[in-house]
Amino acid sequence: MEEAWIISGLCYNSAMNVNKQSGIHRYAFSVIVAIMFLGGATFYMVYKGINNVSYDEATNPVNKWLSYTSSEYGFSFKYPTGYIIVKVNDSYNENDSNNGQIIISKSNSDTKSEVKYEFWLETTKYTDVVSYLKDSDQIKATGYEGQASVKVLDTRDILVNGTKAVQRTEQNLAGDFIYTAVYFKVGDNIMSFNTYPVDLQNYNQTFSDIVDSIKF
Repeated sequence: MEEAWIISGLCYNSAMNVNKQSGIHRYAFSVIVAIMFLGGATFYMVYKGINNVSYDEATNPVNKWLSYTSSEYGFSFKYPTGYIIVKVNDSYNENDSNNGQIIISKSNSDTKSEVKYEFWLETTKYTDVVSYLKDSDQIKATGYEGQASVKVLDTRDILVNGTKAVQRTEQNLAGDFIYTAVYFKVGDNIMSFNTYPVDLQNYNQTFSDIVDSIKF
């Protein structure tokens, strides 16, 4: 009988030891799996981040654009290859309709038309864009033979080089065409940047990229 108790005790102890070892093994296995998961996730995020940066830098077309700097008005911008600066007038005269005009132009052989983006020096009399637009809209309200010359279709606040600016979609009622214009302040000058493409939808991204490239 005593031998039976001894044998039973040994069997019990062996079973307990096996259970303990199995528990230890399961715990160790769980830890290893968790470490592998975290390590893999971390590697994936780093790898993905590096790939995204490299992809964006490599495929961003603006990096290959040309640069233009206006020393007269103290700002610069980038414009796509294939476009040219066709006219620059850096002189300002309030009686001259072509004040401070910089035209970026490209001929479209498919439609036999011209795509144009234009910078204009609007005025040096205003301290902010909102005040200028308020007075300008009043003038344009009767600017076409006593009738409105421009209709504002959309307006929103944006930033140009971190500075408050206004972007508007306007319709020239005299010429019956729609264009986008961004009004911003550079030093003491109120500038506008306008687009006159035939197909606005196809050229809005280029317009936005040029606006984003403006530095002063």
